[in-house]
Amino acid sequence: MRRQHFLFFAVFFLLMVNVCRAHALFAYDGRRVIRVPLDYETIQGAVDAAGVGDVVLVMAGTYYEHVLIDKPLFLVGENPSTTVIDGNGTGTIINVVVDGVVVDGFTLRNAYTGVFLDSKGNEVANSKIMFCSWDGAFVNVSDYNVIRNNEFSNNGDGYPGLWWGGGVCLSGSNSNIVSDNVMHDNVLYGVGVIIAVNNSITRNVIMNNLGAGIYMLGASYNDVTKNTVKNNSCGMEFHDDSLYPTCDNVFYYNNFMGNRYQLFDVYASYPNYWNSSEGEGNYWSDYEGKDLDGDLIGDTNLPHQEVDNHPLMIPYGLTTYTFKAHWGDADYPVTIETDSAIEAFSFSQPEKQVSFNVTRPKYAQGTCNVTIPKELLQDNPWIIRLDTNNITETTSITESQTHTTIYLNIEQGSHIVQIIGTIAIPELKTPTILIIFTSTTIISTVFTKLSKKETHRQCKPLTRTMIVPSKSRNSLIAKPKSKMPLM
Repeated sequence: MRRQHFLFFAVFFLLMVNVCRAHALFAYDGRRVIRVPLDYETIQGAVDAAGVGDVVLVMAGTYYEHVLIDKPLFLVGENPSTTVIDGNGTGTIINVVVDGVVVDGFTLRNAYTGVFLDSKGNEVANSKIMFCSWDGAFVNVSDYNVIRNNEFSNNGDGYPGLWWGGGVCLSGSNSNIVSDNVMHDNVLYGVGVIIAVNNSITRNVIMNNLGAGIYMLGASYNDVTKNTVKNNSCGMEFHDDSLYPTCDNVFYYNNFMGNRYQLFDVYASYPNYWNSSEGEGNYWSDYEGKDLDGDLIGDTNLPHQEVDNHPLMIPYGLTTYTFKAHWGDADYPVTIETDSAIEAFSFSQPEKQVSFNVTRPKYAQGTCNVTIPKELLQDNPWIIRLDTNNITETTSITESQTHTTIYLNIEQGSHIVQIIGTIAIPELKTPTILIIFTSTTIISTVFTKLSKKETHRQCKPLTRTMIVPSKSRNSLIAKPKSKMPLM
């Protein structure tokens, strides 16, 4: 009997390992996954052993390392709050010297620099980078990188009169995207753009920095839009290099709020542009002019700060709404990121539909990004309606393994949005559930067979010694039962 239990648990353990492996491969599109510390004790050891395009998955813990990445791969932390790489007060924590690297999901702390990008086409995402004495992320003469959805805090150093470092620095780097980050309590700047062109600084929250929220030196043709810059010593600081002026940059839909100086030295710079093509500028918490025609754009006391002829009367920005689609005993979060007002959200399982009302004020065309979990609703294909119009063909839709995001453009006025799928809960089953169900069925079958074999072996001696009268022998022979098919 003990042997039987041992076999049962051995089979169960092996199947669960395969379930976990299958789930991991499903999560990373079939890429090879190398785990730290399961496969290699150090992150650098795993990186050295990885091939091009592999995933180095670092489990929760604190690692005292400096990592050099010299091949395209994915370096992924299990959880950005609990997967920590500590630089022990020296050097660069992650140094990327090759194109096409993704760093995602870490806390990087206590070094000179958190991430140093010396190559093109990389991504740093979903991480917390703090307590670096120079910069949280330094992009050095590198183009087409993306830095998104990170928190940069307490980076930089110095003393009164000589400060250096901050959250993110783009130095001699062009066509990069810095978006959706939070940069706070850094020293010289939240983000610095130094002798750099054609970069996009958008949808960041930049606050409580000792120096400037945004610092520009010899920067031109950059787009700075939809940021919230608040409670810094200076909202934006401009300087001209002797060879490279700070000019032809575009600033609109930013919120400058509560900075000690909203702008510094901007007037000495070459011309820049302070409104969108629709004639809408930025929000300034110190603007005291009036809106005379009800379009939510200031009409008096212009130009504000000597630069903005179209100041916004209310803050601009995307608000994230999270609605719970309830079915059975569970809630499924549907998020809507928008710069418009959302009301009357509903989910209908029989109609396989998410719907809501959206109202856009008098600003230009608005944005409405809807993210739906696939365990709630899926497509094949989607149908997207705005009021009575089918706008599916003109709507951008992206798919991850777990969610669908639908990007809508909303014109001025009130509208009804309907997002109709093809398959809705409870018709959906995840791959993990199917694997576990199959595994459980196999284990149950194996256990049943082992039990029958053990019972049959123990009963054989008794059968041999039984004396059965001939007349009743047939009545004691059981008819064979039909076997259940294997699942």
